[in-house]
Amino acid sequence: MTALHTIDGTISLNDLPVSALTPDGLGDTLAKINRFAGRTPLPWPVSAHSVVVSRLCPDPQDKAWALLHDAHEAFIGDIITPAVEFIARQTEYRHTINQSVRCAKHHLDRQIAAAWGVEPRWTSKDVAFFDWIALQAEKAVFFDVEHERDPQGHIERAVNLIIELQDAGDWRFFRRLWIEEAVHLASAGLLTLPKIET
Repeated sequence: MTALHTIDGTISLNDLPVSALTPDGLGDTLAKINRFAGRTPLPWPVSAHSVVVSRLCPDPQDKAWALLHDAHEAFIGDIITPAVEFIARQTEYRHTINQSVRCAKHHLDRQIAAAWGVEPRWTSKDVAFFDWIALQAEKAVFFDVEHERDPQGHIERAVNLIIELQDAGDWRFFRRLWIEEAVHLASAGLLTLPKIET
């Protein structure tokens, strides 16, 4: 059993209980996991990043998956790309390590997507594009990295969203932000909020 100890008890990553997949359960955890391995000047959690990506996506069908695209990090943490690349370079089995990380994320994604009534949209070009846009904006805001040419203004829009949100509060604010975005998308019929049966 791939056990994970939580405040709600021990859970299996192979078979996630609904209690770990509720808006409160995911929102709480994602608000406590910081992007860039916590190396930003101010805390900037995965929950805030996910809301930015969701708000940037123009297609309503992509918005739900955009909010959930990093939800697997609530169970395995934000395994940042530089870390995966660094670990993979330590062995001749580089491809295997990269593939294992991808497969683990997809395994969790499928469980999350099923509980939330959405299809995983791993091949959505818009979700991937706006995830990349959010990353460029985060690097510009937090690390003063000059971003690529942006004729359509997507990065600037993301920068403005991040600036608006970054000083708004502590992890509790970012928890509420993610949950409220999920409730908003549910009210639009784009996803279903998992509930614990009593």
